[in-house]
Amino acid sequence: WSTKFFPGKIMSDRVSSAWNDALISMPTFKKLMGMTQNFNAFPFNRLLIKFKNPGNSDEVEAVTKRLEEATTSYNVKITNSQTDDGSFDTALYILNMIFSIIIIAVMFLCFFSLSSSMSSNMLEQKKEIGVLRAIGLRKLRIYFLYMYE
Repeated sequence: WSTKFFPGKIMSDRVSSAWNDALISMPTFKKLMGMTQNFNAFPFNRLLIKFKNPGNSDEVEAVTKRLEEATTSYNVKITNSQTDDGSFDTALYILNMIFSIIIIAVMFLCFFSLSSSMSSNMLEQKKEIGVLRAIGLRKLRIYFLYMYE
């Protein structure tokens, strides 16, 4: 069998190896593999169920409850992305804090770079500033001249 014969959807657009992910129904998988065993014999580690209407919480809860009842004797963990324990929100908060700290550090470095560049520019042009003062420019006018620059 090749993945192009599976009645499912191939996850990648190019075949890179013999192992490709495919979405197929459990009965189809069982039929293709010629399996007559129970649930424990299925060689998978994750099952994703996508509802037609994920906003219908009653349907999601009913399916979750039926899955929990059907798998009580197996070592199965059933999670629901709508009623998760907040781990996604926690991870998002931590990432936002990390990026905020990085942004503050970059802004500080940019400010330090700009101020040191302006200071070195002023020190290099000390004679030019003296000449401008000698011909009558006021300090405020020289200040604005270098700020515009």
